[in-house]
Amino acid sequence: MKRRLALSLGALLAAMSFSSCSSVGNTDLVAEVSGHELSRDQLAALTNDSVVMSLYSSPPGGRLAGDLVRGLISNWIILTSVESEGLLDDVTDAQANDLIDAQLGSLFAEASPEGAAYIMNIAKITYATQNNSLDAETVNAQLDASAVFVNPRFGDWDTELRTVVPLSQG
Repeated sequence: MKRRLALSLGALLAAMSFSSCSSVGNTDLVAEVSGHELSRDQLAALTNDSVVMSLYSSPPGGRLAGDLVRGLISNWIILTSVESEGLLDDVTDAQANDLIDAQLGSLFAEASPEGAAYIMNIAKITYATQNNSLDAETVNAQLDASAVFVNPRFGDWDTELRTVVPLSQG
């Protein structure tokens, strides 16, 4: 009886140590794409950036809808996957700035450094797709090749929909 209890307790402690070890080191991690990390601080910088939030028609800061946060994380995953493999290297900052100027005008100057980099990559991928130097098939292939992790507190990466979705309730 004592042995069975000790074995059960040992198994429980082992399970707890595995689960705590995997989460303790990643409490700040929101998402990761092939070694590139999005931290909670970086996500907060994006959600507190009025220029970034204007792209989503949402005021900065405060409590944001889960769909908006998951959408922002999804976009970060796609942008990071494509940008990290050099698929946007052919698009110059000047070409991206033309799109940014048309969309945001002088408002872009108010973006935080994190927000400006995020917006620049959005402009680059938009320019590349509009000018047929990057197509959906290439983006999808790159996403398939990327190792994507999303902290379960924020949802789960759906490889078919290519977006962060809420965790299932089942």
